[in-house]
This record gives sequence, structure tokens and C-alpha cells, in this order.
Amino acid sequence: MDNVCHALVGATIGYSFKPKKIAYAPLIGMVAANIPDVDVLAVAFGDAAMFTFRRGWTHGVPALLVWPWILAGLAWWWTGRRGPQRDRQEWWSLLFFVSVAVVSHPLLDFMNVYGMRWLMPFSGEWFYGDVLFIVDPWIWAVLAGGVFVARRHGSDIARQAQAGRRALLGAAAYLAVMVSLMFGGRAVVRGTLHEIGASADARMMVGPVPLNPFRQSVVVETSGGYRIGEVRWTPIPKVSFSDSLFERDERHPSVRRALATPEGRAFMDWARFPFFIVNPMDSTVVHIVDARYALDTDARFGTMSIQLE
Repeated sequence: MDNVCHALVGATIGYSFKPKKIAYAPLIGMVAANIPDVDVLAVAFGDAAMFTFRRGWTHGVPALLVWPWILAGLAWWWTGRRGPQRDRQEWWSLLFFVSVAVVSHPLLDFMNVYGMRWLMPFSGEWFYGDVLFIVDPWIWAVLAGGVFVARRHGSDIARQAQAGRRALLGAAAYLAVMVSLMFGGRAVVRGTLHEIGASADARMMVGPVPLNPFRQSVVVETSGGYRIGEVRWTPIPKVSFSDSLFERDERHPSVRRALATPEGRAFMDWARFPFFIVNPMDSTVVHIVDARYALDTDARFGTMSIQLE
């Protein structure tokens, strides 16, 4: 998810579980809910590094066991310089809400089609929720409303906590609806595939689109490529597929050479539904496209072009 969403989640967690003697709890929650994204620094080292490190080491289970202790320790020291003496119970309260804020990050990241590598660094396997679009204004609205109401209550900790928890419950209810739509969408797609005589057991993605929860993008793997479609829930649940089949086309000699490069291997480790485009007039350039994000080489994300020597 985007970092605005993570920050809002962290702030509402800070209000919801605010330790009575710890100042700046919402701010601490915002930092904790965003800290796994320090791996974004890998972008500075090129595309191969980004695909290798993003949502990996800093997001996996081992990191989630370490981050809360580091952040809670820093917060304990920092706020102790600005507030009264605290007791051991207050430390455990701080550690608990920082842990919740940190873990919220990969849980939300898992919910979109980009996916999460929970087992890094022991395994690079990706896991996908296919539930939320990476920028979801409806979650923003619910959480921002909770933060706004909490701030209006000033120093009333009990009412701040109530506002924060109601916002979290509202976001959880929306998430439950989106999970139901994801499973329902997959059932609709399988039913349609069965009707047209295609394999209903094919690997697929039924994922969210911007703004409209009642539409979903569809990618279904076939023996040679991918079917691309869309589920619409109104007025009745229905899936429609495009007439074109996007062929994977990985047998071209240039594609094999491209996949042997560090950039090609990194992209393929990340890609979920890759296909390849080679210009017949210039086979020294190979384009790799991930069908969950793009269908042509001009897309701003989800593609990589490899220049062969």
C-alpha cells in the first residue's frame, strides 16, 4: 500500500492504544507503520536491485521480530527526555502498540497484487492477497476521519482511543467486503471458464482497480499465454475477456539471452504473469512485460527493456 495509507493506519493505532505516559504515540505509530519501506533505498541502485530487495528482507517475518524492539527502544529513549519517569508496564504497552503498527505494514502490502515475501531471507516466494488497490481513497477517508475526530478530542485519551478504534473497525469492515469480492470474483471467473470449455483450475489473478470496488481486473494463465478480462459486479456479476490472447513467447533466442542477464533474472523473480516482446527488426532489445500491470512496453510500471550486446 502507499505510504499515506500506512501513516494513517499507524496514527490510528497510536490513538487506539496510546500509552498514558508516552507522548507522541500517533507520530511513533506513523513511523513504525512505515519503517519496513526503508528498502525503497534500493531504487537508487537500479531496477535489478529494486526488484530483488523490495518487500523482502525488511518486510519478512524475521525483520518483523526485530523492528518493534528497535523502534520501541528509540521511542522510549526519545520520549523519556521529554516526559515523566515511566514504569515497566508502560514499556510493554509501548512495545505492544509499536509491534501492531509495524506488522500492519506487511499485512496491508500483502493485500494488493504486488505481493509480499513473508519468508525472506530464507525464501523468496511471493504471496498475493489481490484484495486492495495500492492507493485506496476509501481507506484513506475512513482512517483520516478517525484521526481528525481523535485530534478534536484534544487531551481526552479515552475519546481519542474510541475514535481511533472506530476508524480501524471501519477499515476492517471495508477490507472484509473487499476480501469477499475477491473470492466472489474468482468464482465468477471460474464459472465463465467452465462455460467456454477452458480450464477452471488455471492460475489467475482477480484484482482490484482504482476507485471502483465493484470492478476487478482479470489475468488467467493459459498454456501459451494469458487471457485478459474484467469482472463487473453491477448490475449482475459478469466477466468479459478480450478477444486477444497475450502469448508468452519465451522461445525466441533473444528472450533466452535476456533472461540470463542479472536484470532479466531479477525481473522474472518478481514478475507474476510475464510475457516477452521482441522487435522483429531489432532482436537486440527484449521487452519483458508483467500482465498484472501492463500490456505494452510503453507502460510506466511493470515492464523492463533489456539491451543485448
